[in-house]
Amino acid sequence: MSLPSDSSQTRDAMYEKIIGLGEKSIRKSYYPQLRKKLQELEHEIAEREQRELELRRSYESQEFLNKLLKRSMEPLPLKDLLEMALDGILAFSWFENKGSAGLFLEGMEPGVLCLKQLRQGPGLPGPMCDRVIPGHCLCGQAAETGKLVSSIHTVQDVPDHKHYCIPICIAQKTIGVICIALPMDHGLDTREEAFFGAIADTLAGIIQNYRVSEEKAQIEHQLLQMQKIEAIGSLTAGIAHDFNNLLTPILGYSEIALLELPESDPVTNYLSEVVKAACLSKDLVQQILAFSRQGEHELKPLKLHVVVEEALKLLRSTIPSTIEIINRVDASHDTIMADLTQIHQIIMNLCTNAYQAMKDTGGTLAVGLKTIRIDSESAKVEMLGLDPGAYQVLEVSDTGTGMNRTTMARIFDPYFTTKSVNEGTGLGLSVVLGIVKCHGGDINVYSEPGQGTTFRVYLPCVSTVMDKDPIPAPAAGGHEHVMVVDDEQAIAQMMASMLSSKGYTVTGFTTSSEALEWFRDNAPHVSLVITDMTMPGMTGAQLALQLRKIKQDIPMILCTGFSDLINEQKSKAHGFTRFLMKPIIMNTLCQTVRDVLDTRPG
Repeated sequence: MSLPSDSSQTRDAMYEKIIGLGEKSIRKSYYPQLRKKLQELEHEIAEREQRELELRRSYESQEFLNKLLKRSMEPLPLKDLLEMALDGILAFSWFENKGSAGLFLEGMEPGVLCLKQLRQGPGLPGPMCDRVIPGHCLCGQAAETGKLVSSIHTVQDVPDHKHYCIPICIAQKTIGVICIALPMDHGLDTREEAFFGAIADTLAGIIQNYRVSEEKAQIEHQLLQMQKIEAIGSLTAGIAHDFNNLLTPILGYSEIALLELPESDPVTNYLSEVVKAACLSKDLVQQILAFSRQGEHELKPLKLHVVVEEALKLLRSTIPSTIEIINRVDASHDTIMADLTQIHQIIMNLCTNAYQAMKDTGGTLAVGLKTIRIDSESAKVEMLGLDPGAYQVLEVSDTGTGMNRTTMARIFDPYFTTKSVNEGTGLGLSVVLGIVKCHGGDINVYSEPGQGTTFRVYLPCVSTVMDKDPIPAPAAGGHEHVMVVDDEQAIAQMMASMLSSKGYTVTGFTTSSEALEWFRDNAPHVSLVITDMTMPGMTGAQLALQLRKIKQDIPMILCTGFSDLINEQKSKAHGFTRFLMKPIIMNTLCQTVRDVLDTRPG
């Protein structure tokens, strides 16, 4: 068979046909497989991109958390760390600064979270309130449940947005909420929720660490304050002891001199004023001892207006003339049961606080006193926890800087003070409140910023009628032999002179060892021993023990300025018959000696 002349062309056409039929056959056989393979490749690429995205997010979030934790180890304010947390959240690549964020934490109001930090994104709302109440709104739901809340949020006049509300919890208690607003085109997913949970846990740890540090610092501050107060107490007690030793001869020799002078002598009036001043100084020492918590507090019928008048005299000499003192004290026959020293402490503390509120600008300090009657209705109005009855109201007001409500809520808290480091311990008003409560009263405070402050102290009146102090009869004398021991020579000589003027035979010593040696040879002739407590070599208590070994029934009087080693109760345990505090009034000393001698056995 022969081919046509154009066989080459025919052959090419045939070959093309055969190839076309082969390609079509191959396409029909392998195309589904190729398509499936292509889909698998596309899916693999998508998964790889997702894993890369997740790795990038994980790296960014972990890097952020590490940075946040690292900065928390530095001495930064908590405010700075909270700002850093919000800035870091909104700076992530998948947010690209398109969101808004706010952070709420516990505040002064119980059960309410307050807005602490805010970052406002363009075109997006931040938190629409400055406080969160558990159970209200999305943030409130997160606070109440302790679980993350995510939702699309639609509010009138506010662009639609998506919300994350992430609770910050410590020991299953919600202490804060992070609120994040995102654009509507941002998809909410579980991976972001896990990341936000990690941020919330990290912030919870940081906040807890700050709280522990603050509590530690506060405890250390309180301990330091207590150590200062303890040191001041020891110092004042020592000063009181030395001051009593100085007052004793001043008071004693003045009284002896009055006995030697005729009443017509003009010097008598001078010495009477010395005695009066010494007695007032004696009361001042008792106030010092009360401050150092070494004095005894005794409630007695008291005319409050007398105490206030005396305190105002003292204040006028200590407060600068730029501050005017207005006396609105009404003299009254009403009586309160109170400790004189503690009431004086209340007046001085309130007036000193008022002065310090005006010391830079000057102003007016007004002190008033009046009697009112409170019934059940007025007690409710004043919001005082008082029983109905008559009360004396001490009012101390100033025209100083005043206080806001936050400060007023804490003024009676121990160690709380608005003064600088060297101006106050924060204990003054807490001590005042304690004293007033112990006296059955209460305190009412009114203040406004820039409008000054007024304290009203309510103290209950009593029906006790105060008798005038009777003039004590001169103490009787005697002829017994008395041994006096005091390491202060002036005091030993003074007591010897007082007792000698009453007819007693007195032998005085300034050292315990000399007194003990003399007593060994003369014990039968001694009827009474008067000794100081704090003496070098041998204390009064130790001396008393040795004297009783020599003469078991010898009566003894302990006479001391102040000692933290002994008081009236302890003195009886050491065998002392009576206990006297210096400085001693002559009539008191002689009367005590006579009473002890008259009541001795046999």
